[in-house]
Amino acid sequence: MGNSKFFQNKGCRLFPRDSAKKSCHPSQVGKKHNCLFCYCPLFHFDCKSIGGMPKIIKQGDTKIKDCSSCVFPHIPGNYDKIVEFLFQHKGFRQRYLTP
Repeated sequence: MGNSKFFQNKGCRLFPRDSAKKSCHPSQVGKKHNCLFCYCPLFHFDCKSIGGMPKIIKQGDTKIKDCSSCVFPHIPGNYDKIVEFLFQHKGFRQRYLTP
C-alpha cells in the first residue's frame, strides 16, 4: 500500500514541469510537488494562520482570493497541518463530519 499523503499527476497539463509553460504553480518546477490537494481544501478558510499565502484582489466591491502564488498545500510535509486545521475548524466539522 502506498503513501496516501503524497500524489503527483505528472500527466496533468498544468503540472509544473517547465517554468516557461503555463502551470498551476511555476515556482514549483523541479521541486517535489504534491498534487493531492489540487483543489485546495483551505480555499474557503482564512489559511494564513497555518502558512497559506493567498492574495486578496479587490475589483470594485468584490474581493477575490487568489492562491496562484501559494504552494503551501503542495509541500509534502504540510499534509498533517492541513488535516489538523480542517478538523479543528468548526465550519468544516459541521459540514462534513456531522451526520
